[in-house]
Amino acid sequence: MTRKVLILGGTGQVGRALARLDWPADVGLDAPTHRQLDITDAEAVRRWIGRGGYAAIVNAAAYTAVDRAERESDAA
Repeated sequence: MTRKVLILGGTGQVGRALARLDWPADVGLDAPTHRQLDITDAEAVRRWIGRGGYAAIVNAAAYTAVDRAERESDAA
């Protein structure tokens, strides 16, 4: 039986590093792009998680525009 792991921010620097790890053969990774899953949309995240049957969820998402983060604190 495959255990599914959801990696939020899977296409970012940390998410890509996690995806490259040597995971056990019975682990299936799901690392949606920002276009596929906008984690700032709580309802979209609930729907994605609800249909996934995940054994674990890793939040590797980050707001990396440091200069903008100071001006856009709510988004950051």
